[in-house]
Amino acid sequence: MGISINFIADRIKGFTIGVRSFSDKQPDIIGIKLFDEKWCTFQSEYLYVGKSSELPSTLPENQIINILCIEDTALDFDSCQKPNLNLLVVKEKMSVISVFNEVQEIVLEYGKWTEKLSNALMQDKGLKYILSLGEEFIGNPVCIVDCSLKLLSISRRVDTDDIFWKEILEKGYFSQELVHIMKIEKVFQKLHKSYTPFLIKSKIKDKANIMATIVSGTTVMAYMSLLEYNRPFLKSDVEPTAFLAKIVSREMQKDTFYHHAKGLMYEYLIADLLDGKLKDRDVIHERLKLLKWPLKQNLYVMSVTFDLEERYNSSLEYTRDLIEQNIFGSKAIIFNGNIVLVISRDYSNILDKNELKEIDHYFGQNRMYGGLSRCFHDISEIQIYFNQSLEALEIGIRLENNRFIFEYEDYVLYHIVNLCNNHENLISLCHPSLIKLIEYDRKNNTLLAHSLKVFLQNERNLVASAQALHIHRNTMVYRIDKIQEIIQVDLNDSNIRLHFNISYKFLEYIDRNSKKLIAKNNPENSRTIPQGITD
Repeated sequence: MGISINFIADRIKGFTIGVRSFSDKQPDIIGIKLFDEKWCTFQSEYLYVGKSSELPSTLPENQIINILCIEDTALDFDSCQKPNLNLLVVKEKMSVISVFNEVQEIVLEYGKWTEKLSNALMQDKGLKYILSLGEEFIGNPVCIVDCSLKLLSISRRVDTDDIFWKEILEKGYFSQELVHIMKIEKVFQKLHKSYTPFLIKSKIKDKANIMATIVSGTTVMAYMSLLEYNRPFLKSDVEPTAFLAKIVSREMQKDTFYHHAKGLMYEYLIADLLDGKLKDRDVIHERLKLLKWPLKQNLYVMSVTFDLEERYNSSLEYTRDLIEQNIFGSKAIIFNGNIVLVISRDYSNILDKNELKEIDHYFGQNRMYGGLSRCFHDISEIQIYFNQSLEALEIGIRLENNRFIFEYEDYVLYHIVNLCNNHENLISLCHPSLIKLIEYDRKNNTLLAHSLKVFLQNERNLVASAQALHIHRNTMVYRIDKIQEIIQVDLNDSNIRLHFNISYKFLEYIDRNSKKLIAKNNPENSRTIPQGITD
């Protein structure tokens, strides 16, 4: 990575540059060479140092030439005004070696810094370390804010009266008032109009800033700000800032969220909410006002994934945008490898069964699966409902064969089973009389356990249960009497009925996952759940 001749001129300390004459083009300089009157070969990526008396009488016309000369004889500056010549002139009496060594040190120092940054990127040192290297070379502190104007990282915290930096350090984000000032001063317009860093001085404060846009392709990921704190800025400071911005961009692209993001402000707020990084209601609502995102009364979270083959054949970004267009009131981001939607609806336009049926059909055609949370009303609680959407997605994919949208409400009992399964042998939580009835069915080739399940599902209505089983009412009566004889429990007790119903859910969960019923953790006592129980 080279530097411009203008940067070199600004950084020189051992002597004074008396004359500068620059062409419109300043190629990157990667090294220094000496010249004399016999020198006739010039390369655009080098700066040539020597005495004015030894300048060659003619210079090439077809390439950019960079020259720094000590004026030991008068120069004809009119003849030096050439469109392909970048010229620096030292009017002091200096030795060529002294000048050469000074400039060489600047080039070497810049080269070492860019190498440090590149190594930090490759070695995954992290954003804060990269910013600290930026401050080390440029000489002033650096911070990064995302597109929702929330602080991402800073080289170091400083005690400053600068209103912008003070607020971002204290609050972690910009308030509406300061954003309004930035809009008046057209800061955002300048940031989005040019991806080149620029020096800016606000009318309401003394110190200047260098601002830069962090981009991935043409997508804005974040903004970088350098504060005039340790020393006044030079115009040439924008040059190392531009290189630092490129390194920051590559570092941020390692995070899949920033890699996939569209650069819209709401994406960063949603990601912070899903991550649980942002929970303060006042802060959340202030940022919502800043985004001008008017959330409705009813909120939902939907997590969407693909089957493996479709994942490799699809563009996440394209699919995200397509889903967002097709589901009214939704904002979609790519988060942890899934597409996550926040759906906002008013009371008169809730997500109903007909719309969910259409979404299910659409997902089925495109080999996608969606988990839908319960409806909620406070965006600060979104993480709870995001987890519900993930649970519904995981359980639904595991248990269902012909559905593509899974509502958490339908799987909450299975979620409870999941939680229990993390700590307990599920069989030990089942009602022992139900296990006893299953054993009876297995030995006698009967379906009493299933009959009891249907009986309980129909609120112990004999007629409805008989119709569901396609048997005569008297047969149903006989079966219930037989069941009572075997299990010896009072089915009039609501707690017992609840335990039986939950036990059936446990058995369904086990059957659909493993098809095995393991008792007492002893494989020799394995028992297959009789067919019909989980139907």
